[in-house]
Amino acid sequence: MKVAVIGAGASGILYAILRKKQFPQDEVILVDKEDRLGKKIYVTGNGRCNLFHEQTAQFLDAYSNYKEAEGAFKRVPLSTLKKVFSSLGLDTIKQGELYYPRTLSAKTIMDVFNFWIKKLNIQIWTKKELKQYERRENGFLLHFDNKDVEVDRLVLALGGASSSQLGSDGAWVKLLKAHHYEISPFYPGLVGLKVKEDISSLQGLRYYAKVTLYKQNEKIHDECGEVQFKNDGVSGICIMNTSSYIARLKDPSLCHIELDLLPEWDEESAYEKLKEKENHGYPYLDGTFPSSLARLLEKKTQTKGKKTDEEKRKIIKEAKHFILHVSDFYSFTTSQVTVGGVSLNEVNENFASKEEKGLYLLGEMLDMDALCGGYNLMWAWATAYLASKDE
Repeated sequence: MKVAVIGAGASGILYAILRKKQFPQDEVILVDKEDRLGKKIYVTGNGRCNLFHEQTAQFLDAYSNYKEAEGAFKRVPLSTLKKVFSSLGLDTIKQGELYYPRTLSAKTIMDVFNFWIKKLNIQIWTKKELKQYERRENGFLLHFDNKDVEVDRLVLALGGASSSQLGSDGAWVKLLKAHHYEISPFYPGLVGLKVKEDISSLQGLRYYAKVTLYKQNEKIHDECGEVQFKNDGVSGICIMNTSSYIARLKDPSLCHIELDLLPEWDEESAYEKLKEKENHGYPYLDGTFPSSLARLLEKKTQTKGKKTDEEKRKIIKEAKHFILHVSDFYSFTTSQVTVGGVSLNEVNENFASKEEKGLYLLGEMLDMDALCGGYNLMWAWATAYLASKDE
């Protein structure tokens, strides 16, 4: 069998290796429009590559489509994925609930992948972009810029629209719409959020807070973490996770986030704590808040100098309910994952197209996204594994 894998990212590379290992008689061709394989893998997890996440009781809550994720990971649990990578020679290390390469370097994963690509004689075509394909009686005719190729099986692993500088720009949408696939609109996920309020005075500040997302008055999500303030918005892992929940809602204008800047105390405890500090002669806000944040809290509550008890409570209330209205996402270029994609109704449990026999859709192309922490890579690995087993 002649198999063409279009897209040399996480799911495409792993599929090619597993397919060739299991069916050595197959001719496997790995195609990418970039000049080298795995560009996004090299930078994922800040260059450390968070391979997996422990399957805790809350594991599936990280995914946008719970039922489909549950089905896939019942068939490909973490234990199976660990065995797959161990069989390729990759040692891993666990830090908390996260698994990384033993070297803590994404390059190690690509070194392992490149070893197997060479060992298995998988053909590599770089700087080639699939322009169109035609369904034939026993396969597909693929059209590239200066070349047409007939294959028996076509595997598309083209990513989403995030981090286009690394090769995934979503240009394939037009290609699949011509073949009548249902595709949900794209939104940037795991990305910073622009806000309507003027927080420019906080630019560069990093501050621990509890972040709660509301759609109008309905609570959607909350988590604690470091918030990074920008000139016109906020970022940080807790904000990036929040952005994906907003993207799944489709309309950021309906959403606002509330920062609890003192998550370890309730309002009364915070009031007493800061009042006690002032009684010892120390300024009321300084030492608890960075000066830029303290001044902004005073500005927002219109309090200056020595404060009355009423003004102190007003500041505490503002600190516990620091409201930011979302105006937009930052760009796809800075996002880590794409929300949206090919409907999961278009594929079977092995990610084969229900309409075009012999065509498979993997990884981020599908309408499945997840939070930070190795979840998205696990989805890529799982789709590759299951598709590679189809005879």
